[in-house]
Amino acid sequence: MQFKKFLKFLALAAPLVAAKDCSDPQYIETDDCKADVLIVTSDNTSIEQDEGFKSVVNTLSKFAVPANQLKVKSSGVDDSEIIRILYKGDKAQNIPRYKAIVFPNGRVSYNTGSTNEGDAIWQSAISPQQWDIFTSYSAGTKTRIVYLNEYPSNNTGTELAYPGNKALYKVAQKISISEDSTLLNELSSYDLNTQDTWHFQAKYRDEEMNKLDLFESVEPLLYFDAKPEEGIPDQTIGAVACSREGSEFAGFFTSFGSWSKTAAVLNIYWLTWALNTDFSKISSKQYSTEEAIRLASGAPKTVKLAMMAIAISTLFVVFANLI
Repeated sequence: MQFKKFLKFLALAAPLVAAKDCSDPQYIETDDCKADVLIVTSDNTSIEQDEGFKSVVNTLSKFAVPANQLKVKSSGVDDSEIIRILYKGDKAQNIPRYKAIVFPNGRVSYNTGSTNEGDAIWQSAISPQQWDIFTSYSAGTKTRIVYLNEYPSNNTGTELAYPGNKALYKVAQKISISEDSTLLNELSSYDLNTQDTWHFQAKYRDEEMNKLDLFESVEPLLYFDAKPEEGIPDQTIGAVACSREGSEFAGFFTSFGSWSKTAAVLNIYWLTWALNTDFSKISSKQYSTEEAIRLASGAPKTVKLAMMAIAISTLFVVFANLI
């Protein structure tokens, strides 16, 4: 199976190889390239950095959800290319190609060096002005954006609950679903946890600061449960849904792995949130949300990556300021 094309249609039948290159202007308008989901990734070939993407692809393929991929090189991408991929015809017509956009590995970042303490510094290959293109697209077309392996920051109205204690990012914690979630009943019966995945315990930023940054709302989607014996005395935020100047987006503060049953279930969660509908209307196989969660939770754990550095590209990132 190929994961390396610049823009790729994930076919409805199981194969992941596109019949046509959907980055080519002559094909992007064809039926073969129609999809509701756009996946935006870095152009990175390492196994660790592919894990989030592979987790998403596994779910999309298993449940027959078509999607296209945009790979951004370390040198960046032209504004015109982003606009051509996001919009049908002239941008002024405001006709979107996609109903949901997912960034499987944070903010499409590349390692640009290290700090004096030896920590890696990551810089997004998408410029602040280009992030504005994505957020304007979301606000103007009601498309929702999802960031997986996100790092708590002003971009999501959050901050680290325990700053400076990186050892906590490896502690296995139980995941609980927000009581306000529409999928609370479907998800609560499953053992969701952060076993073998990096994750970042978050808390809300000061409410007045979020108001100044023009957030209309920052609401929890899931939590990491307390684990006092490991130095985590409180329940912390594991994912949030945000509304800001008309744009709607979610950030999941955990990495995703192709081997993880929890990641497979959470893929169903963010897909239904992003597309704002029952999963039966997302999957060409017409599985209901409840059926899809059950099937995802039973996925075999084929690869044990344990505590490999699973694409911590959002850790110590020089974040794009979206204010």
